[in-house]
Amino acid sequence: MTRRITVFCARRTPVMRLGLLLALVLYVITSLSTVWADDTDVLKIGDQKGGTHALMQAAGVLDDIPYRLEWRVFAAAAPLTEALAAGAIDAGLLGDAPFLFAYASGAPIRVIAAAAPDGEKSAGVAILVPKNSQIKSPQELKGHLLGTIRGSAGHHFALLALEHFGIDPRDVKFVFLGPAEAKAALSTGAIDAWSIWDPYLTLAEMQDGARPLVDGPEVPRTGFVIEAANIDAINKKQALLENFLGRFRQARTWLGTHIADYAQVWAKETGLPVEVANVVAQRHYALFKRDITLDHTLSDQLAAVFDIYRRLGVVTLEHGVPDIDKALAPVFNSVLSASSNRTGQSFSSQKITE
Repeated sequence: MTRRITVFCARRTPVMRLGLLLALVLYVITSLSTVWADDTDVLKIGDQKGGTHALMQAAGVLDDIPYRLEWRVFAAAAPLTEALAAGAIDAGLLGDAPFLFAYASGAPIRVIAAAAPDGEKSAGVAILVPKNSQIKSPQELKGHLLGTIRGSAGHHFALLALEHFGIDPRDVKFVFLGPAEAKAALSTGAIDAWSIWDPYLTLAEMQDGARPLVDGPEVPRTGFVIEAANIDAINKKQALLENFLGRFRQARTWLGTHIADYAQVWAKETGLPVEVANVVAQRHYALFKRDITLDHTLSDQLAAVFDIYRRLGVVTLEHGVPDIDKALAPVFNSVLSASSNRTGQSFSSQKITE
């Protein structure tokens, strides 16, 4: 005898559907709340290949960190500052020029640390021309195509170099390209010159035979290296940022006697030849020779960096002339006086506003 088994399925009434929907919404809110809560124990750092991460990894200062450290890698400072302004990352290392370019546009970012080379001249940046170029002097750049990234350290250096050699920058045709595109354009003759920094500078010299038309040390400039942070991260993650800065400072001190070790890690991380890494590592060390106090002296120097952008109309100043004093977060000066083995004690808190 065959038994018939009947399965009764309850119909989902509107009330039941509403209950399920509310339960789902509650689950999502709870999950997001957990993520947001945990985010205060996560530090998201923007980097460029072979940059901060490679140095800190080589120096061994990334061990036993009492919070989660996440890295985001960018091809240049321009996309890094965009991510910083949007809050996609908390902090990142970049040059003074791209920082000021973003700050003038109203980006909610501040300087939390700064360093500079000894003296007023620095290597690691140059205006390159192809090895067979007929251009022999900076004055011959008039009317020619000069590639760089808008608002970058290369752009700023090009403007300074042209004025230094008596050329009105408006007499040169700027072409704004990313590093990979500009390198290819220079090698094919699509542009006549390229204002660029390391490692792209050394790579173009060694791989393509490009030659410096104007080298960094030829042009008086300080060239500050800046660790910038989003205002929201400063207010919510000050202790984490201080811990990170202390570790990065340890790494820079270590670099002074371990340049070859850093070069090996740099080459592995970037996939570039050790010969390139050795040159870049030496130049990177030169950039970090002096820690700079975040004070009026620095803001005055940054204002001078910004001035050429303003004079030549590179920035639109839709938000008015920026107050460079407010670009600094001097509460982080405490890291400079901290002992080299400090690992993240709480320092005094100071609310930063836009």
